[in-house]
Amino acid sequence: MICLFYSFVKVKAIKQLGKRAD
Repeated sequence: MICLFYSFVKVKAIKQLGKRAD
């Protein structure tokens, strides 16, 4: 469960970075 949550947060952070970069 923790792994999935961590992955979700990671993806969210990456999306945020990508949005800012764009």
